[in-house]
Amino acid sequence: GPGRVLWLSGQEVDVGRVVFEIRGYGVTVWREAYAGWTAGQAFVGGWDRPEWFLLRDFVGAGTPQLLVGDAQRWQLFSLDDGVKLAEGNGLVLGPTVSDTDQGPGLLISNESQVTLLPPGSGRFAFATLALSGLTDPGQSMRSNASGLGTRVVAQTASRWQVLGNASTAAMPGQNLLPVTVGLGSADALAAVTLDWSDGVYQTEIDLGPGLHAITET
Repeated sequence: GPGRVLWLSGQEVDVGRVVFEIRGYGVTVWREAYAGWTAGQAFVGGWDRPEWFLLRDFVGAGTPQLLVGDAQRWQLFSLDDGVKLAEGNGLVLGPTVSDTDQGPGLLISNESQVTLLPPGSGRFAFATLALSGLTDPGQSMRSNASGLGTRVVAQTASRWQVLGNASTAAMPGQNLLPVTVGLGSADALAAVTLDWSDGVYQTEIDLGPGLHAITET
C-alpha cells in the first residue's frame, strides 16, 4: 500500500522481525508471525514525517522501546501497548551511558547547545557490560579491541535478551558505548553468553546492577 517503509530486524533486541511504516503523521509497526505480517501498534507523533528511529531498552524492563523523532522533537513509545512514555524538544544525537546501573540517557542538540538528558526515576536496574577483545597470535585469531561485533545473550530467571553493539537505529553505525541490559524484576543476570567476533564463546554468571568489565578469555 502507500507509504514509506523502513526495515529493522528486531532479532538483536528480542522482539522478532519488524517493519516500521511511515505514513502521514504516524508510524505503524508490522510484526512477522507464522501466518505472515500483521499490523501492530500505531504511533502518532504529531509531526509531518518522522526522520529516525531507535530500538533500545530505556526503562530496564528487559524489552526495547521505540524512540522516534525528527530534527525538532522526539518521543518514546512502549512497543507493547503504544503508550507514550516520554517526549522532548531538540535533535537526539544518540544514547549515552553516564550511570551504569540506571541505563542510557540521551544527548540532545537544541539550537546551539548540546545537553545530556540523564536517566529518569522509576526505572528498573541495569547491568552494564564494557567489552574488551583479545588477540591470540598462536591461533591466528583476533576480535575487535572494543568488542564491536560481539553478540551478547543475557538470561534472567524468566527472559532471554539478544543484544550487541551494532546499531539498532535507522542508519548504519557502530559505537563504543557499553552494552546496557535491563534486569526487569530480577536481582541479577543469571548468565551472559558472549559470541566474540573471532568465534570464541564465553559465559559470565551472576552479574548484578552496575558496570562489569569483561575481557575475552
